[in-house]
Amino acid sequence: MSLNRKIAIVTGGTAGLGLAIARELASNGATVIITVIITSRKESKLKKACRSDDMNFYGFQLDVSKNNSIIKFIENISEKF
Repeated sequence: MSLNRKIAIVTGGTAGLGLAIARELASNGATVIITVIITSRKESKLKKACRSDDMNFYGFQLDVSKNNSIIKFIENISEKF
């Protein structure tokens, strides 16, 4: 399945199942955006996940429980993609 020119957003994609899903999407051509609620530990995992592949991975902060975070995320994605 080709996902060229598609954008996939994976919440909690820095490890485990989320990271596996993100890698699979990227291997099929998608631009993958991984999101986490940023803490110092999670920020380093986010950076590592985005660096660990030669694929199209980007990391953004997102707290889906907060409206302001969702709005800011959408604005950032709209500007960059």
